[in-house]
Amino acid sequence: GIDFGAGIFTGGLGRTTTPAFLVGGKLLYFFDKLIALEAAIRYGRHENTMQPNSTTYARIDTYLVPITLGFRYYFDTKNAPKAIAVANPYLAFGGGIYLRGENVIANSSNFNFDVPNTVTNNYGGYVGAGAEFNIYRKHIYLGLDLRYHLIFFTDESETFGKIEEGDRAGDYVSSVITLTYNF
Repeated sequence: GIDFGAGIFTGGLGRTTTPAFLVGGKLLYFFDKLIALEAAIRYGRHENTMQPNSTTYARIDTYLVPITLGFRYYFDTKNAPKAIAVANPYLAFGGGIYLRGENVIANSSNFNFDVPNTVTNNYGGYVGAGAEFNIYRKHIYLGLDLRYHLIFFTDESETFGKIEEGDRAGDYVSSVITLTYNF
């Protein structure tokens, strides 16, 4: 399947980083009608503006690549009302590696943010929910997926001079529209 939507940081990163267009792909393997294994990779490009007061100190081109593995639990809808059965709802949970790359694109003369072209490997997990609607003969599904990613960034507690502790901390929320081909 393919995914496209939005990715938004929370916490200190959410205050300084713009939301991003998120694109990705996934592979689902169903053990039975209720449980599926999901492997996914997504990509989002953000811009982080470090501005602790009225002066901008640094603008950082940031990308996030979540590589996740998890499970989906689909609800048994055979006795559910038709509106719920058509939605094919599920819960999702899992974990993965969250690659974050940063490149300083502008730096003020009174502040030196020293992270030239860095990529960090961060670990985390996610929980979420979604719904998939059959649009073509139980082969093609259109869905909506919302997830909260709890990410343990390696530089969460660093201060970087005038940047306060916690401004580099945060988690991630993704909301995507999915198109899945089932064979």
